[in-house]
Amino acid sequence: MTQKRQTPKRTYCETIKAHLLAGKSISTWQAYQLYNITCLAQRIHDLRNKGLPIDDEIVEVDGKRFKLYWLNTGYMNGQLKPLKNSMKGV
Repeated sequence: MTQKRQTPKRTYCETIKAHLLAGKSISTWQAYQLYNITCLAQRIHDLRNKGLPIDDEIVEVDGKRFKLYWLNTGYMNGQLKPLKNSMKGV
């Protein structure tokens, strides 16, 4: 009998962090479409509390408004350190 090796699942925070570290922005709709995450604002809040410098902006497209999130460019370029020393576990 062979057993399938299961890879550990990433948490929503880990998934969003990886997306942002890849230099991409993300909206609530993209989070749902790409990762089936319905609570992006809460996960962004969690990541910010752990020190990740996430910027945001309200964007309007075709009369619809939504928030777009991305990592601070200084952080991406290595010029900015995390806001807190609590990035462990994310």
